[in-house]
Amino acid sequence: MPRLCLSLTVLVSVALPARAAPVEPSWKYWAQDKWWKEFPQCGGDQQSPVELRPTEDRFWYYGRGPRVRFAKRLKAGRLTATNTGRTLSVTLENDSGEPAVQLKGSRSGLLSSRYTLDNLHLHWNDPAGGRGSEHKMNGAFEQAEAHFVFFNQQYGNVSAALAHVDGLAVVGLLLRPDAALSLSLPTLGLDGDLPRLTQMGSSVTRQVDLRPLRRPLRVALRTFFSYHGSLTTPPCSPAVTWIVHDHPVSIDVPFLQQLRTSMRANTAGTETIQNNWRKLHKLGNRALCKYDRSFLRNWLSCR
Repeated sequence: MPRLCLSLTVLVSVALPARAAPVEPSWKYWAQDKWWKEFPQCGGDQQSPVELRPTEDRFWYYGRGPRVRFAKRLKAGRLTATNTGRTLSVTLENDSGEPAVQLKGSRSGLLSSRYTLDNLHLHWNDPAGGRGSEHKMNGAFEQAEAHFVFFNQQYGNVSAALAHVDGLAVVGLLLRPDAALSLSLPTLGLDGDLPRLTQMGSSVTRQVDLRPLRRPLRVALRTFFSYHGSLTTPPCSPAVTWIVHDHPVSIDVPFLQQLRTSMRANTAGTETIQNNWRKLHKLGNRALCKYDRSFLRNWLSCR
């Protein structure tokens, strides 16, 4: 009698962990006067944003501004955009997973180390217009502001860098919906991503050409205001060297309108992210410097 061989297939059911629901931040922009109760550093004297307005009472000294360095192979870069419930946060990498941008400091300059880009995020107003930027420059607010957040490489990441006075460097661009301006912030296709980012916690990752970022960042680092300050959101760590370009930069009008109306600020979807800016703080006894590489090469004027 032929031997009968039975092949048994065993089905194993594996329980995969469910994706964690997004957690809303405990703080709100409309209650920022109370942030210090949960985050004590928000009540400190080194806070941001401030008004950027140089005065006639200045002193001059030689100091190098940071140099921007871009990763190779940016043409096939990678972008990940996330609706955090408070902003649109974007990470940027080349095709090898390396950060797209770094800032290189010098011993005689504002930054003494190398800083690596962690994220780009935005602040904006509401559909009625008005203030959207965090900083006020030369007596005026703009309708939005972009922040390129860099961390000091010697601390390894943003979380560790927050504990150090030289932990972060943030390059700020004040944004105006005006196509006549000579410099513009590239959308990198984010305008097409926003319909998929309406829900708080939603995220999109895709390939993108990151080379259009080169010009605005290079130009921004030629002339700018700089001062020592803090994060403009909790925990408000006073760990930031601010570098804010001294001219407004154009933002695409339809993109700005999408930001104002499409992104939800809570898991229920009942609130929209609008007016996500912090109030101005006093500069106090901090130095406010103006850097100009084109006039008296690499000089800073401070007050």
